[in-house]
Amino acid sequence: MSTLEKVGVIAGYGNFPLIFVKAVKKAGYEPVVIALKEEFSSDLKAVVPDLLVASVGEFEKVVGYFKMAQVTNVVMIGKVHKDKLFSDVKIDDSLKQVIAAVGIKDDPNLLKAIGMAFLKAGLHITDPNKYLTSLMTKEGVLTTKKPSDAILADVKYGYLIAKEISRLGIGQTVVVREGTVLAVEAIEGTDNTIKRAASLSDGKGVVVKVAAENHDMRYDIPVIGSDTIETIAASGVGVLAVEAGKTIILDKEAVVKLADSKGIVIVAI
Repeated sequence: MSTLEKVGVIAGYGNFPLIFVKAVKKAGYEPVVIALKEEFSSDLKAVVPDLLVASVGEFEKVVGYFKMAQVTNVVMIGKVHKDKLFSDVKIDDSLKQVIAAVGIKDDPNLLKAIGMAFLKAGLHITDPNKYLTSLMTKEGVLTTKKPSDAILADVKYGYLIAKEISRLGIGQTVVVREGTVLAVEAIEGTDNTIKRAASLSDGKGVVVKVAAENHDMRYDIPVIGSDTIETIAASGVGVLAVEAGKTIILDKEAVVKLADSKGIVIVAI
């Protein structure tokens, strides 16, 4: 029987769950993983072959599995797209009650309600940074190419707009060009927001991604990776600005190298 401290992992979309699980194992913890079948990468199964696959809507199954494994601390890693709640995914009675009790169903309110439901079941949602050396991005220009004064003006303007929409619970990403907002993130997520702005960007668009005010890192850490850069490049956007101290860049060296090869500026503010 393992004597390692267990950490429950709810794995959503993207590469972050895979990177997190590898880091946790290396740090001497035993990850007990539930992969959300609508979201997770199949690569995760190669690292954790005995993971449980569950639907986004199977709250009771998730709680039961963690309790059977004697897990008390759980981290939520990777994106869970909110549109799944409005699709044909089957949602169990417990989760239906949680969602129904939430008045304004923005991300902070939904996540807080789900976190409280886990807590009532004896499971504590924990900040992933507890298990990792900090991966947060520091302030400054990360790429070889530097932003012009005009671009920095758009970055600052986009930051203000993104902070405001995040405060309202709408989204955390905007695309701006020459002082004009081209796209605002809502339920569709960052990548689709960037794609919507593609026809208007013409290489001068600036993507700004922030954390919400009083952002609770237990539930949602702003993350970018190589796929974000590929989406930006394909959409004809020239700049990515992220919030320093509250954004993780997965495989930072590779991401910066990819951005340099495509002439994209990355700046943390």
